[in-house]
Amino acid sequence: MASLAPPLVDSTGKPLTTEQIWAQVDWTNKASIQTTFPQYMRELLAHKKAPSKAINIELFSMKTPYGDRFLLKDTDLILEANKRQALFGANATGKSLLFKNMNEGKIKDSPSIC
Repeated sequence: MASLAPPLVDSTGKPLTTEQIWAQVDWTNKASIQTTFPQYMRELLAHKKAPSKAINIELFSMKTPYGDRFLLKDTDLILEANKRQALFGANATGKSLLFKNMNEGKIKDSPSIC
């Protein structure tokens, strides 16, 4: 695969300044813009697979174990694969209960978790 990165030295071997490198970028061309990314990011983009499917649970509700109040009501939950997720809240608000119910298949449209 040919490198699309702009040369980092001029014809005399002198390093180019950041301004000179950026001046070489064709800002109307996605591949040219990606040459400004760090090497690890260019490699990641080159090997990136098709987007994975997200878990999308729509309009679900969950009550406390005693059924006296709603923890979540008509809520949408979207979890994307290979991305960090965060679930935060005060103590005893149902964070662990949500994942327990997902794991046990008690939430409609929740996929099985292996």
